[in-house]
Amino acid sequence: MFGQKLVVELKKELGGSFEDVILGCMMSLDRYFAQELHDAMDGLGTREDALIEILCTLNNDWLKLIKRTYKDMFGRDLEFDIKRDTELYFEKLLLALLDVERDESVVVDIEKVVTDVEALYAAGEAVVGTNEEIFIEILTKRSFAHLQVLFREYKNKYGTPFYKVIEKEFKGDTEKALVTMVRCYEDTSDYFAWQLHKAMEGVGTNNRALIRTVVTRSEFDMGNIKEAYAKKYEKPLIKAIEDDCSGDFKRMLIALID
Repeated sequence: MFGQKLVVELKKELGGSFEDVILGCMMSLDRYFAQELHDAMDGLGTREDALIEILCTLNNDWLKLIKRTYKDMFGRDLEFDIKRDTELYFEKLLLALLDVERDESVVVDIEKVVTDVEALYAAGEAVVGTNEEIFIEILTKRSFAHLQVLFREYKNKYGTPFYKVIEKEFKGDTEKALVTMVRCYEDTSDYFAWQLHKAMEGVGTNNRALIRTVVTRSEFDMGNIKEAYAKKYEKPLIKAIEDDCSGDFKRMLIALID
């Protein structure tokens, strides 16, 4: 109608975090995720939190779509940039997720669960040192339904919540990524409530993380996340946003959440 690109005009008129959340809403989710991944690795340094939150929480179909979109947008494979910007077991974990070989069955074979529980115990708590490859293999290849039962059975048998096992056996970004996977697969709404709280707690606000969670979950399960947040932190999510943000940025986030 006007011979102009809406996104270009929005950039002229807006600024700061309000601009960021508006532009996020103007993109399809696959392009938004791809842009966030690119920005996390572009230039000096890497924002590992963005890589973790995106790649460690999505299913096969989303990961396949994001890989295609990333290639279309930036002309190179996502795996190439991951290899360039990460290292050691963190790199291996992310590349294993991007292999997109996770079982998608909803039927759980309890005998296989028991076998995996024993393998993980033998690879971690039972020995000095850690067989990291076993943890990565099981957590990136087994179905979400299988892993939910596995986490429960591990705690029942050995008395330790599985995310605590990860915290004892791993360090740094690999630990953060694996803990994210465990918490998200156990209870997705609780995990994203935790992410929102983490973005706002303490002095200052991690606006980018806050925007990413609100924009990407607003059309999926924000109602469940709001309930989980209120239960977990005894405070409505909207009240937390009101206390932590201001101006048009605050009003836009509330509009997406409400």
